[in-house]
Amino acid sequence: DVVNVPATPEVINSNGGTNFRGEIVFAGEGQGADVPPSLFVMNPREPYNTTVILNNYFGRQFNSLNDVAVNPRNDDLYFTDTLYGFLQDFRPVPGLPDQVYRLNPTTGAVTVAADGFGHCNGLTFSPNGSYAYVADTGAAGGFYGTNLSAPATLYRFTVEADGTWSNRKTFAAPSPGIPDGVHCDTK
Repeated sequence: DVVNVPATPEVINSNGGTNFRGEIVFAGEGQGADVPPSLFVMNPREPYNTTVILNNYFGRQFNSLNDVAVNPRNDDLYFTDTLYGFLQDFRPVPGLPDQVYRLNPTTGAVTVAADGFGHCNGLTFSPNGSYAYVADTGAAGGFYGTNLSAPATLYRFTVEADGTWSNRKTFAAPSPGIPDGVHCDTK
């Protein structure tokens, strides 16, 4: 059964989500110029209260947050920001490149973990947190159609002991299709 949960404040255009410290973190894509893309933490029990934990990068609105994952080694939140809200005509012109960000929930520090994507999308970690996987859906252009000369690739990164990423490698290039949400297990 699908149950409508009256979250307060409402999570606008939620996309990715994950369990985090007994609550749920959602990546909200935002709406128009006045409702910024945000990371929301939601209590999964009544009264389902939500809190915006991040809605900008040094004063600049994110483009359209897409996915979020917790690294099991350091408990930091990593999330993708892409321009699909603009390509689907519900967000203004992008003000940042498509990037993966890292939020340290203890200190509030936000850094760029990876860049150089067509459109970074799905995000996950290996079970031990030593690798990160990011789907690049650059070939998907929203209302502008598909461009198969652009990336449709799954990348793997090494997660260093300090939480930074290195050693980007192409892990898979699915065909046919464009990778989107991604998960990893032990098999």
